[in-house]
Amino acid sequence: MSPTGRSLAITLTSLVPCGECIIAGHESGELNQYSAKPGEVLVNVKEHSQQISDIHLSRDMTMFVTASKDNTAKLFDSTTLQHQKPF
Repeated sequence: MSPTGRSLAITLTSLVPCGECIIAGHESGELNQYSAKPGEVLVNVKEHSQQISDIHLSRDMTMFVTASKDNTAKLFDSTTLQHQKPF
């Protein structure tokens, strides 16, 4: 569920540093950061206009890149989900 109570189909997930949270990409183009223990949404952003099809973490797990069916790739901060750079 999104913070607005809408059901979102998750297309992929990735575990981030120390297993504290999970980043999920959705059909809607939204990214959610969930707490790994209670499963609650910590951060929600919508930077893509279509389905997120891939997520790759950097080696140090501080950043990640998403690929979307909107033909864009975007760089994000793993902790804040702040959009850093489009490709």
